[in-house]
Amino acid sequence: MRPNRVSGVIAFLLMAMPILIPHAVSVQEWALAEESRLWIDGTSSVNSFTCHATDMDGTGVLKGRDSVTGSESPALITVQVPALDCGNRRMNKDLRDAMKADEFPTITFRLDYAERVHAPGDSLRVQVVGTLTLAGQSREVVVLMTADRLEDGRYRGTGKKDLKMTDFGITPPTALLGLVKARDEITIGFELIAEREGH
Repeated sequence: MRPNRVSGVIAFLLMAMPILIPHAVSVQEWALAEESRLWIDGTSSVNSFTCHATDMDGTGVLKGRDSVTGSESPALITVQVPALDCGNRRMNKDLRDAMKADEFPTITFRLDYAERVHAPGDSLRVQVVGTLTLAGQSREVVVLMTADRLEDGRYRGTGKKDLKMTDFGITPPTALLGLVKARDEITIGFELIAEREGH
């Protein structure tokens, strides 16, 4: 991951900050911290697998409470498909082939809007609605994120989203002449930590 390339805060976490910072009115740029994580969980006919995103970027600028709508400055997260690492060279190749990485090398999520959802305690729940583009197919998705402020002043957003590969025109990968088949359902999980640009 290359946090210095990120200008602003990652899409999901960007939406929580105007709520977590009540008096934020000026333009603030946030960077994605190095320990942020995003991964894909799935299962096959013989085992389970996890593929980690080792190269992702995000853009967005916090402009106070108005940024909750995401309308003035759309936030975007981009994941490089060739950099997905499943811990197995063959699985990496099968997944990249299934996701048509040569033709569509990136997965993107563009924020459309977000709204607060009541949650007990110090954590905040945010419902994020946006457009996910995967293997050249775009679909609207809704993601529930839990956001909280860390003791060091940074902000963390966590959540998961269940998807089906076939909804994006992806045929689940197979191996060993079809004896091992990945199941259609996958889960995208994330733990994203944002800090002020230049921190």
